[in-house]
Amino acid sequence: MGRPAKPARLVIGAVIIKHKLCLSDQEAVDQIRENPYLQYFVDFNSFQTEAPPSEPASRNVSELDSASLHIWRVASLPDQGEARCQW
Repeated sequence: MGRPAKPARLVIGAVIIKHKLCLSDQEAVDQIRENPYLQYFVDFNSFQTEAPPSEPASRNVSELDSASLHIWRVASLPDQGEARCQW
């Protein structure tokens, strides 16, 4: 059966944040972990800095990692490559 999928709003929101702020995958994940407004944007219920140990099935910051962003981007945009941010 495999690993359960990440919620679409979490991954798509993280990719939007990454591109709008011109961040690497890891920088985007770090920003989301530190910023309550970005956590709200990706549909967390409350501000979290680490995963609550008693609620493994709920949405939490441990669901998001830079590898997930990379895998999602490669799977959904195979011909795009890594877009560079130019201001």
